[in-house]
Amino acid sequence: MRRAWGIVLGAAVLFGSSGCARYLENRLRDAGEVIDLGITVSPEPNIAAFVIFPPIHVTAVGYGMVDGWFAGLGGGRLQGFCPYFQQSAGLLVWGYETVSFGKRYADLAEYIEKGRDDELAKQCTFYRTGALGLAEGPPWPPEDYRVSCPHYVHLGFVGVVLSPRYSEMADLLTGFFLLDLSGDDLPLDPGSKELAPASSK
Repeated sequence: MRRAWGIVLGAAVLFGSSGCARYLENRLRDAGEVIDLGITVSPEPNIAAFVIFPPIHVTAVGYGMVDGWFAGLGGGRLQGFCPYFQQSAGLLVWGYETVSFGKRYADLAEYIEKGRDDELAKQCTFYRTGALGLAEGPPWPPEDYRVSCPHYVHLGFVGVVLSPRYSEMADLLTGFFLLDLSGDDLPLDPGSKELAPASSK
């Protein structure tokens, strides 16, 4: 009975004019987070051929180092040749991934070169992957990449990013029923001071 009343009250908030607009805004935000898809361009020759599969991060294969720009859907929003950095390595059962939509290597160099992994994870998306990498401890894959399948290919000056984010796909689907799996929705009441967590860095 309580659940029924909860649905009724939720619908009342949803279909209020301001609540409806916020509901649609949240669904658009969720839709933008279901995949990273676009092209990469670098001013100097770079190389990347890296994949994590299956999407639960128990194996990772390849290597990638790209310092340049990205255009497409990435980091939860449409990007028009924003600064981009990606560095990844996978030795089957151990690996790591570093990716940033908005920063290049120069912005992250002090954390990378000094091995400040915890600080690096605050500046961009950085985590260990592969069965041994996960066992090694944090930083683990963040919520929006926890169930994902990153693919990076970059040869010379141009490349492609294709990273389905399955946990965010589930968040989009359940969001239509007011279930926020990722905890990143803005409150339906525009007057609330509560803020949604920041999207991918």
